[in-house]
Amino acid sequence: MSQQNCFQRAWASPNRNACLIVAAIVATVMISVMVPISYYGVEYNQYGLSRNKLTNKIDYSTIYVNGNYYLGLGYEMINFPRNYQYEYFSNNQLSVFSREGLEFFIQCSFQWRPLRSAIPEIHRQFRLAYRVQVINRVISTIKNTAIQFNIDQFVVNRTYIDSLITGNIAFAVASIGFEIPIDKFQFDKPLFPDTVRNRYLQTQVQLVKNEEQTLRQQQAIVEQETTLLVSNINSNASRLLSEATSTSNRIMSEAKSNAFNIINIAEQEGLNSLFIGMSITNSTTKKLLQKIIAIERSSGLTIYFDLNPGSVNYQL
Repeated sequence: MSQQNCFQRAWASPNRNACLIVAAIVATVMISVMVPISYYGVEYNQYGLSRNKLTNKIDYSTIYVNGNYYLGLGYEMINFPRNYQYEYFSNNQLSVFSREGLEFFIQCSFQWRPLRSAIPEIHRQFRLAYRVQVINRVISTIKNTAIQFNIDQFVVNRTYIDSLITGNIAFAVASIGFEIPIDKFQFDKPLFPDTVRNRYLQTQVQLVKNEEQTLRQQQAIVEQETTLLVSNINSNASRLLSEATSTSNRIMSEAKSNAFNIINIAEQEGLNSLFIGMSITNSTTKKLLQKIIAIERSSGLTIYFDLNPGSVNYQL
């Protein structure tokens, strides 16, 4: 029996419907399995490139961002970081040399990420080993910049050296498609050998001592000036007090003299008025009355005049 007759009999047999059902089920299962696995997702913090796993061919024409994409069977998504990646060199991890050949260590940290437009070229050059390329560029740039300066400059010109290293690093990583902004590089501190630290420590101690000596000298000068100022103030105060006392005594003396003159004038005027009122013109009588008035004012002696002229009674 020929092969064609066998197929015709099988197709005409009662099992034909069962075969169709099985084939439909198998096709449905395959589709339900193949379609989901043909979708590939890219997270919010990622970029992506598609790769054909059979031919190992990369599609550089499309850079995928956050979302789900249908690529078909036999494809996969190659992911790249979209957010900044953090690196840190601590303690003795990063050694450099100064211009005079002294080795020391630098503590620093930085954050890097690939430029979206440069992702195809990054993959062409480095595949997925790009992180080590970034780190090596940063290290080599720091070493090549540090060797231009001596230790003293690292101490007194830190701000300038920090900014120079930061700018050189940004330029170096940009040439291979990455970015490290100025604010994403933090130069912590250089770690010098003990001999260097001790030398600078002694220098700082001597500076403190010199400053202390200067302050003591300034203190002595201030104390001398203060003493002189106090002496001048006391001298001026004594002089002013003496002048004030002298002026006060003179004023009081003048006031007493003026008062005495005024009193004498008043007494003379009062006696004259008395004499005129009593019609006394005899000089002897005037002198007698003035003497009696003076005695009564000065001694507390009370004098009584009798009605008989010329008779005088004295009573203590």
